[in-house]
Amino acid sequence: MNDPVGIVTIPTVFPAEGAFGDLKKKSVPLKATPTNTASVTVNLSEPSQVKSIEYGYETLAAWVYGSQPGWYQLMLSNGGLAWVAATDAGKFIPIQILIGPKAKSMFWVKTSIEFFSTPAGAPAPKPDILRRQILGLYQLENEKQPVFVSPDTTSKKLTDATIYGSLAMLQGVCPCGVIITDQKGDWLQVASVRGQRSELIAERGWLKTTHKQPLQPIAKAQSLIKAQTIVYGDLPSALDVEILETKVVGDRLWAKARLDPKERCGDKAKDFGESSPFWVRVFSDSGEIQLWYASRGC
Repeated sequence: MNDPVGIVTIPTVFPAEGAFGDLKKKSVPLKATPTNTASVTVNLSEPSQVKSIEYGYETLAAWVYGSQPGWYQLMLSNGGLAWVAATDAGKFIPIQILIGPKAKSMFWVKTSIEFFSTPAGAPAPKPDILRRQILGLYQLENEKQPVFVSPDTTSKKLTDATIYGSLAMLQGVCPCGVIITDQKGDWLQVASVRGQRSELIAERGWLKTTHKQPLQPIAKAQSLIKAQTIVYGDLPSALDVEILETKVVGDRLWAKARLDPKERCGDKAKDFGESSPFWVRVFSDSGEIQLWYASRGC
């Protein structure tokens, strides 16, 4: 089955904003084929009878999977298809209007789905906040070591790594140590103490080692999850994104997006770490929405 091509309102069945409980319902016949003489598949009287989405504040619409002049094809809750006459329906909105670079909505994408470098192409590297890479633990060589923005002693110094807790450390393992998220030659990437920024990635920098002390692996899965949470925050179910482009490939809708760190609804701006644009399927194989927007705003 192809992805939806848009949504359509059905005023006598689907409530508009603020109309929950106040709607004077009138059933609408859904036909087996897009003709007036076709048999009625079902009389639509409840939104739950068809696949629908909240696209505005308390405002529902039915997903549209195809169209013919004067008709829209809907999907029933049991997976079957039926047609509604345009005279029984309201406004039709193409999917590219709802999801696209010109839309002003606050978009989000599920974090459990695959990210791609091109539509239907190779998988793309996931953002830092989802990769959650932890290489191990490191024992500081000196009481005080400088931490730089990049693995270069000529770059800006962020702080001094000390044994007194200026960096994110994992306690409760033996030996305890500074959490290391990346390594480049003699340089180790470390994370600063997160403080109250538990929902954000901790600021990271680089310190140079002077001996070949190996990293201490984190053997227990529970300890690894704890280290990931210290550095990357709780694993979110969805991430804020900005839509850059949409494209239909073989009846499947793809969106090119990038993480959106800007302030939303009074929240602080986010630090997602390094992230490049990526492509995602808007709908899963089962038809579930994977990228949408906050229909009720803040």
